[in-house]
Amino acid sequence: MKLYIYEFSSPRRNGQNSTDKLVLGALSEYCREEKIPLQKSPVIHRPLSGKPMFEESGFHFSVSHSGNLWACLIGITPVGLDIQKKKTASWQSIACRFFTGDEKEYVEEMGEDGFWNLWVMKEAYVKYLGTTLAKGLQQYSMVENGRLRKEIDGISISLIPMNDDFYCACAWDGREDICKRSLAQNHI
Repeated sequence: MKLYIYEFSSPRRNGQNSTDKLVLGALSEYCREEKIPLQKSPVIHRPLSGKPMFEESGFHFSVSHSGNLWACLIGITPVGLDIQKKKTASWQSIACRFFTGDEKEYVEEMGEDGFWNLWVMKEAYVKYLGTTLAKGLQQYSMVENGRLRKEIDGISISLIPMNDDFYCACAWDGREDICKRSLAQNHI
């Protein structure tokens, strides 16, 4: 399982074309590192509902971007990823409105960092499931007995260390370790 990070020189909105190039570049790097030959050039399929996927390849990916960072998690099993740049937000009222009781208590104790950690974990988990945050932020809790959960229903969820301005979480089946890599400029 590989997590590829691409850093733009300044914050920008990714167009679909550059996102596709970065995803295909990350897949190329993944296959090179894992010594897996690509039989043909993969096509990214975007169903009307659900998450994007490679057609007929056996690889899974999840993409997220915030600020000047773009990230892609790739593996041979389903994955979910979220990355968020710390920003000014009414995080306390968001937590009160959308988090479970255990999560609200966690945010009260841990503050803003606790909020952002929970947010990226929830987002990564729903991306793993192939759904959206709107379909149930309160249907599951990322906190159990006052601590962040490491898994839900057999799905591993882990915070990934980033620099001080970013929060990142991945969701996957837990069978592989996640290796973080930089994606080079030549992939866009």
